[in-house]
Amino acid sequence: FAFRIIIRTRDHEPAHVHCKSSDGEALITIEDQRVIRNHGVHSGDIKRLREFVRLNAAVLMNEWRHYYEED
Repeated sequence: FAFRIIIRTRDHEPAHVHCKSSDGEALITIEDQRVIRNHGVHSGDIKRLREFVRLNAAVLMNEWRHYYEED
């Protein structure tokens, strides 16, 4: 279970993370952990990724705001 969690600097709403592995990529919303897109990530890994995003939502949203909210 090795994934890179990425917030891209030029991306789209809603606030989300890209979860990449050698198997594929999933996009998961930060606020409600909804899977926006999944290409090749197994369902068990999706469950663990959603839990990771839920547990780290405050940190992830802070990072998202760093790039997308104006001062």
